[in-house]
Amino acid sequence: MEKEEIKEKKPVDQKRQIKRVMILSGLIIGATALMFVGSYLRTVQRMQEIYTNRAFQDAVELRRVHVEETVSNLITEIDQMRELRLRDETSLVKGLAPAVEAKLAGAGANAAQIKSYFAGDPSLSSLTSIIYEESSGKILADERGIAGETAVWSDDLEQAFMIMERVKGDKLTVVYGITNSSFDKEITSILTERMEAYSGEESTLYWIDRVTTLDNGKVSTVRVFDPDHPNRVGMNVNDAGAGAGPWRFASEGILETGSVDHTDDAEWETESGGKVTAQTYTCAKYYEPYHWAVCGAFRIDAIGLKTVQSQEASRKETIRVGVQMALFFAVVLAVAILLILRNSARYFNIRQSRLKDQVERDALTSANTRAYGIQILTDAFKRFENDRDDSPALMVLDVDKFKNINDTYGHDAGDEALKHIVRTAMRMRRGRDCIIRWGGDEFIAVFYKLERARCETIANKLRKLVADNHIFYEGQEFQVTISVGVTFFKFGDKDYNDALKRADEALYASKEQGRNRICIAE
Repeated sequence: MEKEEIKEKKPVDQKRQIKRVMILSGLIIGATALMFVGSYLRTVQRMQEIYTNRAFQDAVELRRVHVEETVSNLITEIDQMRELRLRDETSLVKGLAPAVEAKLAGAGANAAQIKSYFAGDPSLSSLTSIIYEESSGKILADERGIAGETAVWSDDLEQAFMIMERVKGDKLTVVYGITNSSFDKEITSILTERMEAYSGEESTLYWIDRVTTLDNGKVSTVRVFDPDHPNRVGMNVNDAGAGAGPWRFASEGILETGSVDHTDDAEWETESGGKVTAQTYTCAKYYEPYHWAVCGAFRIDAIGLKTVQSQEASRKETIRVGVQMALFFAVVLAVAILLILRNSARYFNIRQSRLKDQVERDALTSANTRAYGIQILTDAFKRFENDRDDSPALMVLDVDKFKNINDTYGHDAGDEALKHIVRTAMRMRRGRDCIIRWGGDEFIAVFYKLERARCETIANKLRKLVADNHIFYEGQEFQVTISVGVTFFKFGDKDYNDALKRADEALYASKEQGRNRICIAE
């Protein structure tokens, strides 16, 4: 009887043992899986902290370089505009002298005839003239009131002119030219249009202040241009009521150093009309001829927010795949470890790909960004300089009367015009050709292996395609045209900026000749 009971108990003990082993194995596997999941998630979190911090630092540095380059570019544009306009106006004033001499030498020449000559020719509308008697100095004609209440000519009146010519006759003397005020007004008008192109960048501002020292020794800072906030033009930044925006500290000390840059807390307006204090980078450079501080600023925290947002999708995907890998690890531990390593690499590649796309692609037009374009132009110039490659064709494209498009059809239509130009240029790309959004409504097309003989044909084809294909936007149809300046690298250039300066001059010539045309720099 006892032996039979023993025989009956053995199967029960084996089942219990198997059950125990299974439970124990399950607990071990489950505990191992949980430990793996916990370790994996901690590792992912740490990797994200490292990658996000690095991405943030890289993004801030890229934006800083972009803002500084834009400020420098504005300074260059202002200086080039002044030089080109001064050259053109000087040519006009000096070239008119023989005609004025002929008028004075004519029979019965009088002040009314000379005055009618200047007033009757539209091409001379920018000129200011004063006519006075040679013998007595009595002023006979001063239609723009340069002399004010002064009735007799004085050489002190010459100070009102930027460019001046004096033509003497037997009885009359004519002084004519471009006044300082009219010349500055013309430059201001051109710059206003150019500044419009720099407005609208997310969490970034550009503006110009006039910084001068008053008779009492204090520094006066007055807003001159502000495309994002036109109501601030004329605002005295020194006033207590001006607020603590980025402009508040941007130009402090600029009269002593010529350029300043710093990071500080500043107030920014939100989309809802409120205000928020955020860490801000500002920089400014001084343009002495007009006592201008050209300034730029951006919110550092906004870049951090975008960086975190770009990482969020990758983080969720990583966690999801990590849980799947943890479950699979319960079956095959070795395979799970390999999958972890592969997933980490995948996560890193996703992050790198998205960051690369943010750096290289303009969010609005899908053209290359200026920051990436600088690298493209630098590499192209190095290859040219080392005789490893012929110079590519560099075409600077600028939208004609872009401000009018924005004012007439709205900024969204203006954005559609910019995208239209890039799409058109993209269709003409070959191989490694690229289109760079250099700033606002200005683009640079880089065409490699383009023979100089075909360069004009290609540029004209691009210009014609842009003009011929009208834009249809929200029931409105309008045309957009571009002016183009073309150049190549030359031996003797210090860097790509020398070539771009030639292209800008050619572009300006295209504008002067009526727009919607190309000019090739020699």
